[in-house]
Amino acid sequence: KVLGFCLAAWFLALSVERNRIYRSGESFYRAAVSCNPLSARAWSSLGAALLLKGENEAGVAHLRRAIALDPGLGTPHYNLARLAFAQGRLTEAREEVERAIKNAPGDVEAMVLSALVAERRGDLAGMRRGLEKALAVLPGHALARYNLGRYWLLVGRRDLAAAFLTPPQ
Repeated sequence: KVLGFCLAAWFLALSVERNRIYRSGESFYRAAVSCNPLSARAWSSLGAALLLKGENEAGVAHLRRAIALDPGLGTPHYNLARLAFAQGRLTEAREEVERAIKNAPGDVEAMVLSALVAERRGDLAGMRRGLEKALAVLPGHALARYNLGRYWLLVGRRDLAAAFLTPPQ
């Protein structure tokens, strides 16, 4: 009986600890970083989780650490580009999203962000190219379709916009 009680208590303690770690993305990625401090993906994910919480300075520091560990990883560049875009720093956003795409050429989210950066910079042709590239990789991507529909509206082509602003059949 004592052994059974001890085992149950031990499993309960493990469950409580696991629940603490999995409580949030941030706590999960903090645990991942502590288990593997050389994992660029763990640092990148922790940085992204902190950005979502609005802890931009710490998030950027972790994303930069991820880049230092693996300069070829696209995700930290993408997240730096998202932050720069949200803050209106379009030159930095463009540079970071270009790095993200260079490191991860099939990243549709980065292609869409690149197109939105182009739009904000007044480059509608670049917007269209980016969205068409994204849709060539993933034809049903909802955000790319929506934004390509918006592009067609911006250039006065309601007839073409309709195909992208209605759900695919």
